[in-house]
Amino acid sequence: MKEKLENLYNEDNNSAYKTLLELETITTESNELYSYFEYLLEMLNSKKTFIRVRGFRLICFLAKWDNEDKINKNIEVILNVLEDEKGTSVRQCLEKLSLILMYKIELTEVIKNKIKNLDLSKYKGSMQSLIRKDIKNIYSNLENLQDKKILFDNIDKIHTTEMGIDRIRKNLKIDTKDVVVYCKNKVMDKNCNIYKQGKNWYCEVDNIKITINSYSYTIITAHIIK
Repeated sequence: MKEKLENLYNEDNNSAYKTLLELETITTESNELYSYFEYLLEMLNSKKTFIRVRGFRLICFLAKWDNEDKINKNIEVILNVLEDEKGTSVRQCLEKLSLILMYKIELTEVIKNKIKNLDLSKYKGSMQSLIRKDIKNIYSNLENLQDKKILFDNIDKIHTTEMGIDRIRKNLKIDTKDVVVYCKNKVMDKNCNIYKQGKNWYCEVDNIKITINSYSYTIITAHIIK
């Protein structure tokens, strides 16, 4: 792992980028890189843009595993990378910022304030437009994240009916005694994709889709995604 991290400083961009993608893939599957958080944080202090961007991207991927809130404690330093002189670098970082927002909902306001106050005048007009579009996409995603936070804050209210229990057991082919607890655990899974449409929340994880009424918090149904 250390050898891979050192290669992120490689002047050979193709080699370093290949390593970056490899580390990002590793981080989606395990927390192996988390013990090197401080190493990545130090990369943000590099005088070279490409080093800072690589460190930023990997830190964003680590949000999933940040049970010690290291990102929270260093959020100002991390977000300063968004002030880079190169617009293409800023765009790379904005794209990965969604990973922090996904797993660190409590940092939403801090991040919103940062991107809202970015000085885009330093970039050419065409680049300004592209960055504004990236920021707009982030705001759109934030709406879904806010819905997710509301659902998490009211997780204890989630319930279902006797008919719902029978339906869910049949659809999912499970004999779990407490169907509600089973569904709650799926909803709280870090990999669960949660979105709201109309009056319902939809939660998708492990090839399972759970439908929850957003007013009563009743689990309407759950079924296997084919």
